[in-house]
Amino acid sequence: MEAEFWQKKWRNDQIGFHLDEQHPYLLKYWDQLGLEGSGRVFVPLCGKSNDMVWLRAQGHELLGIEFSPIAIDSFCKHIGGEFIADQVGVLNRYTGQGYSLLVGDYFALDRNIVGAVAGLYDRASLIALPETMRADYVALQRELLPIGAQILLITIEYDQSEMSGPPFPIGASVVNSLYADWCDIELLESSSEVVESSNKSVDIIECCYRLRVR
Repeated sequence: MEAEFWQKKWRNDQIGFHLDEQHPYLLKYWDQLGLEGSGRVFVPLCGKSNDMVWLRAQGHELLGIEFSPIAIDSFCKHIGGEFIADQVGVLNRYTGQGYSLLVGDYFALDRNIVGAVAGLYDRASLIALPETMRADYVALQRELLPIGAQILLITIEYDQSEMSGPPFPIGASVVNSLYADWCDIELLESSSEVVESSNKSVDIIECCYRLRVR
């Protein structure tokens, strides 16, 4: 998915993927990851997610990266307080209130930029990417995350003949193909609901996985 696609979504305020409330799976299962409250959590393609606010309230420092400066600007205004702007590599960075928010290309990240992280939260990142980008997206995480790091991954599944992405369907077989070589995978819960898309009723299955880097 080209960057301009998402830039246009933010410019036109077409952000149906943004949730005003914290995701129920995050609230229900985050404690099961066993991360210390002070552990740093990485949120790729973070948008202006309120899930980051909840994670910060648990004591975590937050590292987020997002391509759209509109999203990060909106999040900083929502949080309030002072954010210091600087640049790290080719990325713009806004630091304050326990957040380090990067603006730019996810694939520009490296270990020096990311630093030590204990966990990763992915609610709307992997499902936002077309198949051609997923392997590279996950491969970079493999380089960045230390052994023992925990991932809470939320995906969706649906019949692609009934609806087209994004968000794209990510089945269990895809999760296994991307993560099984380097993570232990546990399905915590799946639930389904019927949504309307293009005058069709589509059954959406939402899945929550816990992954541990080994």
